[in-house]
Amino acid sequence: RVAARRVVCVLPGLSHERTKAWAKVLTTYLAASRVYVAHEMPAVSDRAPAAEQLAALTDAPAAHASPRRAPVVGKAMRRVFDLVHHVAATPTSVLVLGETGAGKEVIARTIHARSDRASGPFVALNCAALPEALLESELFGYEKGAFTGATQAKPGLVETAAGGTLFLDELGEMPLPTQSKLLRVLEDGAVLRLGSLKPRPVSFRLLAATNRDAQEEIRAKRFRADLYYRINGLTVRLPPLRERRDEIEALVELFARRAAEKLGRVQPRLAAEVEAALLAYEWPGNVRELRNVVERLVLLASDGVADVEHLPEELLAAIGTAPAPASEPPPSTRQRPREPASLPEDGALTDSLARLERERILEALERCAGNQTRAAAALGITRRVLIRRLERYGVARPRK
Repeated sequence: RVAARRVVCVLPGLSHERTKAWAKVLTTYLAASRVYVAHEMPAVSDRAPAAEQLAALTDAPAAHASPRRAPVVGKAMRRVFDLVHHVAATPTSVLVLGETGAGKEVIARTIHARSDRASGPFVALNCAALPEALLESELFGYEKGAFTGATQAKPGLVETAAGGTLFLDELGEMPLPTQSKLLRVLEDGAVLRLGSLKPRPVSFRLLAATNRDAQEEIRAKRFRADLYYRINGLTVRLPPLRERRDEIEALVELFARRAAEKLGRVQPRLAAEVEAALLAYEWPGNVRELRNVVERLVLLASDGVADVEHLPEELLAAIGTAPAPASEPPPSTRQRPREPASLPEDGALTDSLARLERERILEALERCAGNQTRAAAALGITRRVLIRRLERYGVARPRK
């Protein structure tokens, strides 16, 4: 351990891929914020002290090691992470408040990684993604024969999180009956599977998040006050991205690098107009929307440059810099309109973008159980835009 929460391990003879795998394992096991795992010592003098050799590893992680990068933290988020650092080592339940896409799960994972339960599982569930009956069985589990189709017993997520952390995202979407059963589990330290008569003791730490006003939900009787006070050991308020503009440039760099690596291409340079647009936009979908826009830029960039024309029309319209529509071509050269159900036919690059966008939409709809409003919020777009995309890609709109 070379510094507070920084660890260096040298494992001779391992391949680069194996060292990357070990870095992930040791980061969790050692509860460190940064672990460097190298397969060889750096090229320094044999006479150099061990401390200098270890410093060489940490100063040049790309060449010798596979570090776990710390989150991008600006001025507003620095206060949040200071609070997270103090609460992580305690058993206190934490309620994370923030808009959709602001990074609530990142905060929850950070708390888990820095807690004394870091070696245990981190189990996450989006309460808005499942209907009431399925949510209850997923949380608490069930015994064989508890209902039609229950051919074998299944432990719930509460049991799965034993010894670790259970993160319930969008807790405000949880139905009242399920809230009551969750409160009983927290009070008794035991879970009763559906169809069982004997509670099972379980120990886990609960972290919860919501984008709703908890007090307003209590007044409207959509959320139990006793559960709120039970889980609200400490509240962490996550500011939206529009209040963290000092993070945007670093986040863009991070997402662009990841997208380029994923697509197997060189990371493009952003035109000055693109950088200005990204800084001027209000980001209603927060960090999730920013990531999607940056991935789009990397995918569409030509000649190694991402230009304004590669930005979404909705973003340009919101900041008042939407490109002027092209003049209508003469009737003799006018193209036939495309069928709504067909994908764009502008070449392999555009086809790749369309497939990626369609996959993301389908994944969001599946996570949100077909709810178009929630899926649009998760994607960082409006419901109207989502409906246009569904029509464009020939996806049947879910019906209640």
